[in-house]
Amino acid sequence: MGVYHGKNARFYINGYDISSLIASVIPVQEREMIPYAYQGVSGYKQMPGLAKDALSIDGLFDDNYQAQLNALWEATSGYQVIVPFGTTLGNRAMACNAVRLGKYGWKVVVTDINRLAAELVAEDLPWDECKLIFPKATKTSDGSHAGIDDGAPTTAGIIAYLQVFACGAGDALVVKIQMDDNSGFATPTDLITFTTANGITTERKTASGTVERYVRVAWAGTLPYSATFAVAYKRG
Repeated sequence: MGVYHGKNARFYINGYDISSLIASVIPVQEREMIPYAYQGVSGYKQMPGLAKDALSIDGLFDDNYQAQLNALWEATSGYQVIVPFGTTLGNRAMACNAVRLGKYGWKVVVTDINRLAAELVAEDLPWDECKLIFPKATKTSDGSHAGIDDGAPTTAGIIAYLQVFACGAGDALVVKIQMDDNSGFATPTDLITFTTANGITTERKTASGTVERYVRVAWAGTLPYSATFAVAYKRG
């Protein structure tokens, strides 16, 4: 099981790694609790409603990222977010397919560092509690990463998140999640194949049915290429 604690959390949004600017990231899982009266009780009972998940960030001012912040503010659809709780294979991660910027502001001070505070709201889908199956890295040749042992096969499918931070226009990067019933991946089966990437991109994909005990990430591109990406996943 991956760690929750530590000092190596990261913040990936829409294919940008802005971890160096962020001092704290707080993914919030919230559910509406709708009160209703019930005969024979002295107070309201509570019925769980829709998810109202959110995200708060506190960071440093850096106008090199102002364009991304403005784009998030003006976007007509949400941006994918992955918050890994570390940088090692198997570390826990929170992932959301679309967040919308609700409000942000600058704390401008005279004798200290100017800071940014922002609140984002999850749209359509709530947070997925994932594992980091491919820590952010740059690859220049085809290959695969070490697999994760989840202890046993499951039957409820898989959810996976990809963020590509850097990729050439002709790199044709293809990232897959594969599964096998043995740790050596003697006969791997493709479980999820993300859309071919030729630039910065993000994608969330799902697969149904049985997922074998071991899963890993494999990738390929059009040589010569250089691509930087990260992948998180969750069993259904």
